[in-house]
Amino acid sequence: MDLEKLRIFYQVAKHGSISAAAAKLRIAQSAVSRSISMLEEELNTQLFIRLGGAKGVIPSDSGQILLNSAKKIFDLENLATIEIEDFNKEPAGTLKIITSLGTINFWLMEILPGFLKQYPKFNFILEGYNDVMIEFEMADADVAIGPLIANTPDLIQEYLMSYPLKLYASHEYIKNFGLPKNVKDLDNHRIIIFSTLRKSFLGDVDWHLNLGCAPGFVRKPFLQVNSSLALTKAAEQGLGIISMNPHFPGIEKLVEILPEINEHWVDIYYSYNRSLKTSKRIKAFQEYLIQNILMSGYSRRGVR
Repeated sequence: MDLEKLRIFYQVAKHGSISAAAAKLRIAQSAVSRSISMLEEELNTQLFIRLGGAKGVIPSDSGQILLNSAKKIFDLENLATIEIEDFNKEPAGTLKIITSLGTINFWLMEILPGFLKQYPKFNFILEGYNDVMIEFEMADADVAIGPLIANTPDLIQEYLMSYPLKLYASHEYIKNFGLPKNVKDLDNHRIIIFSTLRKSFLGDVDWHLNLGCAPGFVRKPFLQVNSSLALTKAAEQGLGIISMNPHFPGIEKLVEILPEINEHWVDIYYSYNRSLKTSKRIKAFQEYLIQNILMSGYSRRGVR
C-alpha cells in the first residue's frame, strides 16, 4: 500500500472533508479524490460514505478499520520523528497550543518572553478559541490548555492550576436594581453569561445560571457575550451581574456580589497526545508553566 495514499486517506477521514484535507495537504481537491479512488480500487472496497452537498464524508466500516491502523502508523511516525529530533538536543522546535483567547492574551503573552530567553530555538503557534472545545486532533495541536477533555484515552492530561470565579456588578447596576441579599434573589436580576454551550476552554464559567436553583431549573440570561473583556465592559456599563476571575484586569472597578458564598473553581489541565510523552518540547514548556504558576501565587489546590 502506498504510504502517500494512506496519508491522504487519513487526512480526509480526520477532517471529514475532501476540501479540508486538500487545504491541509496543500494539494488540489481533484488529486485527493483521485488518490482515494485509487486506494478504494486497490483494496476493492468503499472507504467513505459521501453525505452529499457540503456535509462531507464519513468512513465506511472498511474505512474505519483502515483509519484505526493508519492512526497507529502515523502516531509511530510522529513519535520516531520527535525522538530523533530530541536525541541529545536541548528543547527546540515548533509548539502549537490551543487554549482560550483570555489565556493567550493575559497569561501566555506575559510569560513567553522569559521562556524564549531560556529556549531561543522554540517557535510557537497559539490558537485561541472560546465557545467550543474543538476536537484536539482536528486542531493538529501539540498541547491544549484548558479544562479536562472527556473521553480522550489517547491524551495525557496533567493538572496545571485552578482559578476561582466570583460574581460582580457595577455600582450603577446596584443603584438601579438593588443588591442581591441571597442566591434566590438572583432570580430577579439581570444575569450576564459567556455562553450557553457547556464545552468551553474556560470551563463552567456560567455556574451562576443555576446557582441555588431547584434541580432542572436554569435562569434565563439577560445578555450573552463570548468575550471576557466584553463581559467586564458590560458589567461596568451597569448591564447586569457577571461571573469572573477576581484576578482579571479591571475587576477592581466592580463590586463583588454575595461574597459570603463559596466561589466556583475551574481546574485547568495541560493535555497532549500520548505519542508526545517523551518530547522535550512538551515537558520544557509544561515545567515552565508550573514554575510560573507557583511564583505567581495561583492555586494548585492539592495533588492531582
